[in-house]
Amino acid sequence: MRAWASFFILYISTNGPTIGQEANSYLFSFYNLENLFDTKDDSLTHDEEFTPEGARFWTESKFQRKISRLSSSILSIGEWQPVDLLGVCEVESAHVLNQLIERGGLSKMDYQVVHFESPDRRGIDVALIFRKERLSFIGAQNKKIQLNGRDDFRTRDILVCQFELDDRELFVLVNHWPSKYGGAMATIPLRNGVAHICAALVDSLKQSNPKASVMLMGDFNAEPQEECMNILESEAKLKSSFNSEGQGSNKYQGQWSLIDRIFIDENFEKVFSINRSGVHKVEMLLEADEKFLGEKPKRSFQGFKYMDGYSDHLPVFIEFNPRP
Repeated sequence: MRAWASFFILYISTNGPTIGQEANSYLFSFYNLENLFDTKDDSLTHDEEFTPEGARFWTESKFQRKISRLSSSILSIGEWQPVDLLGVCEVESAHVLNQLIERGGLSKMDYQVVHFESPDRRGIDVALIFRKERLSFIGAQNKKIQLNGRDDFRTRDILVCQFELDDRELFVLVNHWPSKYGGAMATIPLRNGVAHICAALVDSLKQSNPKASVMLMGDFNAEPQEECMNILESEAKLKSSFNSEGQGSNKYQGQWSLIDRIFIDENFEKVFSINRSGVHKVEMLLEADEKFLGEKPKRSFQGFKYMDGYSDHLPVFIEFNPRP
């Protein structure tokens, strides 16, 4: 088996698990945590608004409340079954994730953090937590995003983690693609460029590890029918883990959109069977949409107004079993 050569510092919580789970069933999820920042100003990034003196009046009590909220929402994904692996985005640092896994119910699951600093100007990164007891971790790396002719472009890296599950090798790639801030049409080339880079990365992993499976998860800031999604699926030969019709993970201007997704490759389907997969849309994570009717995610902020919620996104998940 090919191990990765150079990696990172891992951040570990050492409490043992207390909740049972079927031995041959795995639960993976992805969750945009909506600006999980601590209260300290990082001089290298533009995070000043997330300080007690900043525009959001981000205090330690609000941060701890956010941690408590997220812990509850993550536990709700599996109900009685804890999440084995959670990919996340919009996190400031390994420190805030350590706070998350060391407090409340998550502290009982023996989670480990994998995180790299990315060049994003706001200081938000992708990361991953996993249960050490359940998954055999091999290594990780961060793939930098460099677009031709855009030396000034800075965005989140792609996090690549390698695991072994029941003697089966699996790569998990965590993504947070460029947003539509600045205009949906104007930013299409950015997402298309990242899609090509991501597809090439998947192809490289498959060539180096032909028997390994690949799972891609993330906030892609694009709907299933958009060009960058077609690029990813066709060039990397990936498919969505669940039917996108009628699904939504984020609501904007009264319209639900499915921008958070999980993809799998052909090898995954050969060695694992999917029990269930989709958007974790439960009442505790929702509130009434008084302007556009229906419901919407119960978020932390509406603009700069503190809403005491969870996130403006809903988690997506996949539960699967190794095939005999």
